Amino acid sequence: MKRSVKKIKTAAAGSALALLLVSSGSLPLWAADAVYDQNTTTNLNADGYGSSIKVGCNETGTMTVSAGTVNIKNSNASSASYGSLSLGTNISEAANTKADGTLNISGGTLQVDGRILIAANARPNKSITANATLNLSGGTLSLGVPGKYTTSGDPACGVLWFGNGTATLNLNGGTLQYYGMLGHNDGKYTVNLNGTTIKPVANNDSNFFLNSANASYVIKSGGAKFDTNGFNVTIAQPLTGTGKLEKWGAGTLTLSGDSTYSGDWTAISGGTFKLTGSLNGTKFRVYNADAIIDAPGKTSTFHADSWNNSFQLGTMANNTVSSLTIKAGTVNVTNTNGGTNGSVVLSSWSGANSTLTVDGGTLHVDGRIITSPNNTNTKTTINLESGTIDLGVAGKYTTDGDPGCGIIWLGEGTSTFNLDGGTLNMYAVKMTGGSTQGTTFNLNGTEICAVADMTTTSAQYGFLLKKDKVVYSVKEGGAKFNTKDFDVLIAPNLDGSANDGGLTKLGTGTLTLSGENTWNGPTNVTAGTLKLGVDKALSANSSAIAVADGASLDLAGTNPTVNAAAVSGNIRNSASGTSTLTLNAPVKFSASTGTGVNVKANQKFTPVNAQIDGTLEIVGDLNWDFSLLNTETANLTADEIVWTADADMSAENFSLENVADYDLVKLVELEEAPSSEFTAALGEFLLEISDEMLSLGQDGNSFFAVYGVPSIPSEPGSGVPEPSAWILLVLGAMGIAYGKRSGKNAKNGL
Repeated sequence: MKRSVKKIKTAAAGSALALLLVSSGSLPLWAADAVYDQNTTTNLNADGYGSSIKVGCNETGTMTVSAGTVNIKNSNASSASYGSLSLGTNISEAANTKADGTLNISGGTLQVDGRILIAANARPNKSITANATLNLSGGTLSLGVPGKYTTSGDPACGVLWFGNGTATLNLNGGTLQYYGMLGHNDGKYTVNLNGTTIKPVANNDSNFFLNSANASYVIKSGGAKFDTNGFNVTIAQPLTGTGKLEKWGAGTLTLSGDSTYSGDWTAISGGTFKLTGSLNGTKFRVYNADAIIDAPGKTSTFHADSWNNSFQLGTMANNTVSSLTIKAGTVNVTNTNGGTNGSVVLSSWSGANSTLTVDGGTLHVDGRIITSPNNTNTKTTINLESGTIDLGVAGKYTTDGDPGCGIIWLGEGTSTFNLDGGTLNMYAVKMTGGSTQGTTFNLNGTEICAVADMTTTSAQYGFLLKKDKVVYSVKEGGAKFNTKDFDVLIAPNLDGSANDGGLTKLGTGTLTLSGENTWNGPTNVTAGTLKLGVDKALSANSSAIAVADGASLDLAGTNPTVNAAAVSGNIRNSASGTSTLTLNAPVKFSASTGTGVNVKANQKFTPVNAQIDGTLEIVGDLNWDFSLLNTETANLTADEIVWTADADMSAENFSLENVADYDLVKLVELEEAPSSEFTAALGEFLLEISDEMLSLGQDGNSFFAVYGVPSIPSEPGSGVPEPSAWILLVLGAMGIAYGKRSGKNAKNGL
């Protein structure tokens, strides 16, 4: 039964009963229409659940506020309850009754100190229904009392309380201020987010939105708008629909559900936005705000269909400070409509300062990441600490066009890449036109992986762009390049720094260096080929060079000079002619060289099972470290060994511990017959350093250190002389000869 309209235009102060129309029942029911449309203040007393302001309870009723202020409160100071409004709630619970309430707010303010009870007490088994509609298109709906917000008790404070009926909230405009939502799981609730600004009044990480399988939150064309107002709130339910989401104000808005709204933007312009669920179907923009994606096991996909619709940080306003941190989960930036590849754009507006951090999870971008474009007074920082940044689409990598595919694109501002860990998959670094104010890549442990061959370089692009004011600095974690099975050229210099971690080459492909590099740490080639394009491509400062089994260091016609203290592995020359590897520092050399590689040792040279196909020129000392001579394998073989005027032989770490376990150890093998002076000097050297316990053994052009005395005499029945008395003893069966010291040293020997 629909009653007459009651229009209230003046200030009023009275009991709830004074404003109720009474039907045949004994309970007070608001079964009429009440309109508040004057710029006045009306106070309605509601001292408890039974005395709440009732709209459409047991019958049909509407309350409209379009101007002024309406306060619903408890005037009884001794009561613990707060003033409440019951909307579309069946009070009598009599069989075959219907509650249908509507609350319209288009202007003014409705202040409810306690709660709004919505669509409660439906009893389908008794044909009792409860329906409620709240239309907020302007003005303000404010719930609760500052400092007293709670979801405990009845009626609680600052709460929208959903019953077991059917409720629809059309949030089309204005402002909704409240603490939380409570309710039953057996009702049906739809909240249409269509332009209302939603403002929390306190922190709430559990029930800011009602977490019910029967609750739907649909973003309409007017959008979902959140002003977090300095508070932190979490929405666990998925957000659906075709509208956009906007967030501003200090504080944090967390989405922990799996949302699929598809409006143009998720636009964050204040405070912090945190995603712990997934988000698929929207574009993303952060300016003058922070965003965090920490969603283990979740995948979010953002549209980026053109330059203006790219995934953006530091846009839409000048002089903004913005950040995005990805801690877990997968974030895809892609073009879902075909055409241009999706891009991430940072700091495109004047004075912008943006930071992108990946510290776990994966950021995949189909097209490019562009830093500080259009303005020279912008700054971009990209931190890769762990996880993965993955650029491009397999089979489509290109530096052509805008935005290209698989590209880091440098703009005119200042950019810093702190590559401290994790993995960066990319095709190239590019810049067209103009120049950067300064770009630094700090190579500090990130594994930089090729995704395709990139063996060309130009003023516009390269695997690493070679351009003025673009610096690549090797830090403590080292520069790590994984060519996979591709061939890659790095043209710019890799600059060393104090205590840097050197260079590590991974992957089966070939990495060619053509810059003048100065890293200080070790050079490790774990797989594939590290190829030198110029003499200084192999850093002279590198502390050690280690080439793993199956890998190679290709001098490729260059003549590098290094200060490495240790050199090991396979060194070759793929070019015609001869390459010379010059060793400036005392070095332990356990490498093998291919044809066309000569080795020049300027200081102490300690061979450890080394194989030199070319010439070994000893400018310093040829040193045997006998602590290393613990096998019967060859210690040093060479086509030719040349001692310069100042060269000498020496021995360090001399020890005869366990030496009896080995009858002989090979010292050196010469391709050409040695001179008698060399043989004599080498024999004297061994006897002297071993206190006559090691003798020189010779088998053709091979020389051995022999422990003790020979077990077979030179003639049957003859005695066995002391090693120092031997000039030459030939053991026919073994082909071993011993050389007696003869007072010569090992200088100018061969």
